[in-house]
Amino acid sequence: MGRTGRGARVVNVIQNILYLHPEGVAMHGFRAKVMRGIIRATHRFADTTVCVSRESVELWRGLTGADSIVIPQGISGVHQPGEGPRERRITVLTGSNAHKHPEIARDLVDAARRQFSDTEVHVVGLHLDSDSFSHQQLASEQLAALFRSSHAVVITSTIESFGLPAFEARACGALVVVHPRTAMAEWLADDPGTFVAGGVGAEALLETLCEVMALPVDAIGANTDHYWSAAGVTWADELVRERRSDVKGRR
Repeated sequence: MGRTGRGARVVNVIQNILYLHPEGVAMHGFRAKVMRGIIRATHRFADTTVCVSRESVELWRGLTGADSIVIPQGISGVHQPGEGPRERRITVLTGSNAHKHPEIARDLVDAARRQFSDTEVHVVGLHLDSDSFSHQQLASEQLAALFRSSHAVVITSTIESFGLPAFEARACGALVVVHPRTAMAEWLADDPGTFVAGGVGAEALLETLCEVMALPVDAIGANTDHYWSAAGVTWADELVRERRSDVKGRR
């Protein structure tokens, strides 16, 4: 929740559904209950609630009984296709948080390295012992460079309100593999370069990854059509201005 200027109305922006999703609640227990209480309380003071996926809208309605609107985030200009040749490289995006499923990432990396012995498999979000291709964290420019040089990017998360890395990877030209229970699958449903696994887990992701790696490199071009140039604060500010204009017009 935030004010975008003096006298402006308040916009409640729900960008992370981790504490709204039943799976997230089960993972985080008491912390999730506290955060749900805080999120519910912000609803009382906000004119408008903005969610970044239809799934978030439904979860928000279930928590508060109130409606909200969907407006997506923006991306930075570093996520563009590269000029050089793309490699047969696989990048796995994960994290240490439970909903990022590092255990799935570990199993997937092991299986992918056996399946594609001639292919580099990079991991971002998890440092594997004695592994020069695993990175706990990368700067935005470094991650974009990795996307530009990758044939496929696999994202192991099962809870995302928007899933910006999937959009960034597609803007850089990589093919993307995601779990079916994410906003990424929702937003990129009509994108030919996004492949949704048939289930949750390393085996399902690997099966879909095999389909992707069978395609020629650059068989499907980059997708920038799903992107929006304005950052979150910009669209929230514009929303507030529109609502203030409506109020003035009714006076």
